[in-house]
Amino acid sequence: MKRRNLLKYLSLSAATVGLSKVAHAKPPEKYNVLFLAIDDLRPQIQSYGESQMLTPTLDKLAEQGVLFERAYCQVPVCGASRLSILTGARPNKIPGEPIGRFWTYNSRLDKEIVNWLGHLEPAGINRPKTAEGKPAPTLPMLFKQNGYNTQSVGKIYHVMEDDIDAWNYGMTRFKDIRVYNIPGNEGNAYEIGENQPDNAYPDGVTTDLAIAALRNLKEQQNPFFLAVGFVKPHLPFNCPKKYWDMYDRRDIELAQNPFAPTDAPPESLHFWGELRSYRNLVFADETRSRLDEEYARTLIHGYYACTTFVDASIGYILDELENLGLGDNTIVVVWGDHGFLLGEHNLWTKHTNYEVALRVPLIIDAPGKAKNAKTAALVELVDVYPTLCELVGIEKPEHLQGTSLVPLLNNPQRRWKGAAFSRYKYGDTILTDRYSYTEYIDVEDNLVSRMLYDRHRDPLENRNIANLPENAALVETLSQLLASGWERVVFGKSNFPLPLDVLPDGTIVIPKSNDSGKSKGESATALPLSLKAKQIEMLDKQATLSIGPEKQLAFQLDSGDRFQMARLWFVAKHDPTSQAIALETISIQPPAWRWNSPKSGDYFYQLQLKKSNANYIVKTGSVKIL
Repeated sequence: MKRRNLLKYLSLSAATVGLSKVAHAKPPEKYNVLFLAIDDLRPQIQSYGESQMLTPTLDKLAEQGVLFERAYCQVPVCGASRLSILTGARPNKIPGEPIGRFWTYNSRLDKEIVNWLGHLEPAGINRPKTAEGKPAPTLPMLFKQNGYNTQSVGKIYHVMEDDIDAWNYGMTRFKDIRVYNIPGNEGNAYEIGENQPDNAYPDGVTTDLAIAALRNLKEQQNPFFLAVGFVKPHLPFNCPKKYWDMYDRRDIELAQNPFAPTDAPPESLHFWGELRSYRNLVFADETRSRLDEEYARTLIHGYYACTTFVDASIGYILDELENLGLGDNTIVVVWGDHGFLLGEHNLWTKHTNYEVALRVPLIIDAPGKAKNAKTAALVELVDVYPTLCELVGIEKPEHLQGTSLVPLLNNPQRRWKGAAFSRYKYGDTILTDRYSYTEYIDVEDNLVSRMLYDRHRDPLENRNIANLPENAALVETLSQLLASGWERVVFGKSNFPLPLDVLPDGTIVIPKSNDSGKSKGESATALPLSLKAKQIEMLDKQATLSIGPEKQLAFQLDSGDRFQMARLWFVAKHDPTSQAIALETISIQPPAWRWNSPKSGDYFYQLQLKKSNANYIVKTGSVKIL
């Protein structure tokens, strides 16, 4: 394909970028998949409501499909994040051990390694298993097993040799992303490539190879799964000068919060070792704890330039997809493997649990699904695997731990799950609609520190409020949600995502079941969580739960309020994963009701109250039945 002049290309209006599609023809038997991975890309592009970076291709693609405004990675480091999305599984930690699944940047799918923390990761630790104990198929392997032609170009897995049997048309990529074209620049954190063509750098070569792959795959009889991975805007910020020239240096803004958050746990911060591996950094003072502002501006400029470089590369590939007549029967997925800090909290790169390191861009353009739509639903990269299975009609493997996003592609405004989960080393994070809560543990799983940010009031996460006395109940609820595990919090007792919300007082709210955004088949569900609240009988001064002499439970409203419905659930403390005991669901008329209690023991309880035409109010606690 002959490339058009890039400056002219970037100056064209969105309608003429070359991504428009003709009216849908008869649906094909199988859709192709174009799987586009971008390294270190934060969702700062214009289609996300930001104005700093020039990304006309991604902006146009967002108009063609669905943009996920709140998508999160499972691990903010490339190797581990990629293993998670490609296996459809979440990270974990082995109790009492210094390792777990998807731990560091150099974690391998099936090979034994010593990770960058100096810990041995045995072979197979990062490969999920089937119910029979066999190795579960990765995303590309599953497509290959179902008759797809699979091919990998560029950086998909962090280690090129991982999963080589999944690609029946092979994999090609640069082994080294530190490519310099100007003598003397070797080892620098950036390069302004004077008079260098795009394919003087790895992503330009990746673009050429991807275009060639599309042409070859078009000639084959089977549908294809083509994965294309771009290494920019990963360090070093090296790309042709024409991309640097698209930005006025005077418009480059530094981070608004180049300081650690108030009361930030030391475990949440780092010394930006990845950036320090480059030479000729310019510091603000002799302590080498802060970059010089003009040098920081240069790095941000380079990050923007490399993002535009990748955007143009994707544009060439999508143009060729259209030229080959493949646009109408190809699912296009664009995703970033994790976020990236550009001086926020005086941090650079990723490797932390702050939202700017966890939040990623995600755009899906699927035939027959919503177009030019945005959704604020909480979604995760681990959701991509089951989504693609459902879109092409491949049966989803049982090991998958994500949620198919197809209901959101059909109705981007429907209610969705109430929490997302991420992990970095010894820090576990739960993100709800309003809060980001993280707990840091040691090797023996003891709590070391915690942090809580109210993103409604503090969107930049500048003040850790986890240790404020007035937030004790909120912290307790979020801590127990985190401990309960993603599966219970996301799904409850239903096959559908559970749209819960956490209020500032720690109350969990479940939306009413007759929601207009509900998909067919969705039903109201009790939330079978083991949430250990304070040992109290008073439920937020609304009601009292007590045990009678005949082992009967009495629920007495103190306020005199009338509720349409009450549900009471118990879960045995000795086995919080056991099935919850539903004592009864009744219509409430008098101010007090009684149920026969379960057998003696210690229990977590959960009480659901619902007024007419209102949301559920959920109260939790613990009780001992004698």
